[in-house]
Amino acid sequence: MKGFGCQTVMTPAAPPPTPPEALYPPHHAPGYGYGDAHAAPTERGYAGPYSAYRGPQPPAFVPPRPSGTAKPRELLGLAAFVVLADLLVYSFGDHGLAQAAFFPLAALLVVLVAKKGAPSARLVGALGLLGLVSARLAWAGAGFATMLAVGLVFAVAVLARAKGATLADVAWTSLTSTFAIPSRVATALRGARKLVGQGTGAKDGPRFAWSTIFVPAAALLVFAGVFLFANPVLEAWTTRLLTKIQLPSPVRPIFWFLAFAVGAALFRPALRRALQGTLGKRAHSAMDDATFVTDTRLAMARNTLFALNAIFLLENAVDALSLWAGRPPAGLGYTEYAHRGTAWLTFGLMLSTIVLGAIFRGAFHFDARVKTIRTLAYVWAAQNLILALGTFRRIQIYVDLSGLTSVRVLGIFGTALVVTGFCFAIRMIHAKKSIGWLVHRKLDAFVVFTVLFVAAPTDYLSTRWNASRILAGQYAPLLNVVQNTADDENVPAMVKLLDHPDPVVQRGVAGLLARRPETNDLSLAGSLAKRTLAEAGPRIAELSPKDAVHDDVAALVKLSGAANEDEARFDYRGRGGTRSNDF
Repeated sequence: MKGFGCQTVMTPAAPPPTPPEALYPPHHAPGYGYGDAHAAPTERGYAGPYSAYRGPQPPAFVPPRPSGTAKPRELLGLAAFVVLADLLVYSFGDHGLAQAAFFPLAALLVVLVAKKGAPSARLVGALGLLGLVSARLAWAGAGFATMLAVGLVFAVAVLARAKGATLADVAWTSLTSTFAIPSRVATALRGARKLVGQGTGAKDGPRFAWSTIFVPAAALLVFAGVFLFANPVLEAWTTRLLTKIQLPSPVRPIFWFLAFAVGAALFRPALRRALQGTLGKRAHSAMDDATFVTDTRLAMARNTLFALNAIFLLENAVDALSLWAGRPPAGLGYTEYAHRGTAWLTFGLMLSTIVLGAIFRGAFHFDARVKTIRTLAYVWAAQNLILALGTFRRIQIYVDLSGLTSVRVLGIFGTALVVTGFCFAIRMIHAKKSIGWLVHRKLDAFVVFTVLFVAAPTDYLSTRWNASRILAGQYAPLLNVVQNTADDENVPAMVKLLDHPDPVVQRGVAGLLARRPETNDLSLAGSLAKRTLAEAGPRIAELSPKDAVHDDVAALVKLSGAANEDEARFDYRGRGGTRSNDF
């Protein structure tokens, strides 16, 4: 399997006493599709006089199928795909519920057409992530979730045929499949031609005589025209019938062809191992020979980890004095302390992952002289985890001070993703994994966290959190409520603020609800918002009449701005803040 195996580095100290082929089976023997021809299987991989491969074997990757001819089940699935695309995408493309139905059904068609036995764990995981994204589409309609759903459907198409495919393989296959669309369309057309008996050789059977259809049809049309001109009754019936028939838009057949082309590539993707997979394959060749780790490399790694441990100890000590007490250093505001620290410390954690990956690679795993360096790495890893907890603490302070937003939720997810990647780096050191393993695990984590963030109703959760803090007497989150009134999922939480004891908040929120754009009821969130606004309509009109909406909203904006400027009066433990009668 040229191009899909694991490259090994041969470093013999002396010629083997006996020919390698006499010791081990040849590379083309069953079960020896990967690795060197002189390698023998062991519990952990392949090891021999010419090879010291360590770690699990890369999963087999199914090579691309020849174009050939589409099978009947592929043609049936392709027809169903075009019908689903026409009904759910072309006709109701703006409906979140229609998209939520289309993508899972398309993925189900792909799996059924592939017919590759029991699904792998990665395929089940991809289907689960697609289910989360589809739930998001049903809740709040299109957006980035639509693009993510498209990518997940294609990932399902690849994983249904190549169980060991990684995210890099899916991305590369999607690119190659785009260029392969003409050949896949030709494959489908050949399959359809064969299905109706239009083969080109003797083995294909007798040709289908289209004249047995076209000639009778032409004769029927000619005499039908004669009878229409001769019989006014038939002419009247035909006229009424034609007025009720609506011809499709010229764009619709074009859409059918595009759906047909996309489906042809989806049901038979051009499978390719990604460039990252090739790099990972090379990195899987970890060496036992300690001479490949030079003294200079050992000293550089040791000194680097000593220096990093010292600077991290200083940072964690400073954080212990101010961060965990909930009070910023003198002369520094809560916002600047929490916001700036969160971004840079998250970047620092990402750099830490890169440093560990750069140090512990290849022969470094198996050199007996790296025991002290490994200990230093574990100590530094512990300090990184303490730093990660401090980053989450900064985010907590920021949220408690001025409320929650979708961007801050993204910050929480991003920090969690970086921490997860660092944990994978620790796992790489402990289990002596390769750089390729680390890269692929981080890519998997990136996809999972992206789907979880997109699927989460962040606007709804943020507004609900802010409303609870405002009702508890904190005013700074009002700024986030003022800036996020257009989304339908914010409406249920905003309506609760109509019962706030402060009349400025009551009238201001009523004004925001009164002037918000028309509700989109093509999703679950839109339907809920429409029903909520209908129930609260009389209350909104009473608190903020049409002629007072502008002034009520202006007063609320002024109040929210004053609450966010006066950080000195904010009590972190009591969650206090500026009141409307303070200005």
